[in-house]
Amino acid sequence: MITNYIGIDIAAYSFVSAQAKLTTGYRLQTWAYKTPAQISQFVASLQPQTDHCVLEATGKYHLRLVNALIQAGIRVSVVNPLSVKRFGQMLTSITKTDARDAVLLARYGQQQQPPAYQLPSEQHQQLSQQRMVLNQLEQQMQALRNQQHALNLEPNPDSFSQQMLTDQLDHLADGIARLKERMSQLVGEQHPQNHRLLSSIPGFGSVTIGAFLEVLSGFADWQQVDSRKAFVKYIGLAPTIHESGSSVRKASHINQSGVPWLRQKLWLPVCTVAIRLKGDSVFKELYTRLRQGGKSFKAAIIAVMHKLVRVALAVLRSGKEFDALLNLPPKENLALAL
Repeated sequence: MITNYIGIDIAAYSFVSAQAKLTTGYRLQTWAYKTPAQISQFVASLQPQTDHCVLEATGKYHLRLVNALIQAGIRVSVVNPLSVKRFGQMLTSITKTDARDAVLLARYGQQQQPPAYQLPSEQHQQLSQQRMVLNQLEQQMQALRNQQHALNLEPNPDSFSQQMLTDQLDHLADGIARLKERMSQLVGEQHPQNHRLLSSIPGFGSVTIGAFLEVLSGFADWQQVDSRKAFVKYIGLAPTIHESGSSVRKASHINQSGVPWLRQKLWLPVCTVAIRLKGDSVFKELYTRLRQGGKSFKAAIIAVMHKLVRVALAVLRSGKEFDALLNLPPKENLALAL
């Protein structure tokens, strides 16, 4: 059966669909996207047996439409905008409009045949939303702390303003604590085995575990041993090399693609296990060896983060808790080497 790929360029309150005609060209239509009834009108025009919708990941705008399509039994692919951009450059496309983008997505689907999107569970969606709100609350708390510090440097600080900031900080701290407790509860209910296994690894707290499992659930075939490098690349920790001939020798760095907020959640735990954690560990051993070899602090921490992610994957695949003495030199006090 021939698959009919439909490209969809989506915005906040409308979207454009592009469907290949029987002869040549594409049939373009603009659809309103404000109410469930308007979404249902578009969904009703599709054929579940043959139609396959292709649209870009656009923050939150695409979620309502994707959910409606999947509930109606229509295949849909949510693709990386960068992949579509490179595909357009390959076709030497120089025009960017909503209609042209919809056509480009339809052509991308026809040639690349992207896999169908799997709708996350309701608990996973709740965890994702709570993680997003937690990030916002933590940013607001840091901004208020900076304001409080600035007020304290005034020659005559206003007590009323200081009290307002203190009240807001207390309110945010209470909200963050309740949100973290709720996230830990959700992870424990949805992934009790994985939560127990990851908790055995130094540096993995409730928030880090939730963020890691959220990303992991969106990565297919992570259980396969040969998927380690692909997952590290997926979260933006893979090293990149940019060399050409004898004149181009750019400094190596991580690819920084995928999910930057997971790297942010891993940064402080990695610093803890590499530097501040009492006692020796494979992570502190790696950090010490890299620093003594001349690596910068940031490069060494990223390398430890890379190792921590691989250890977490290995623990989840094996079903066995982390062994703190694994590969640790028995007679070397690594803390004294720092």
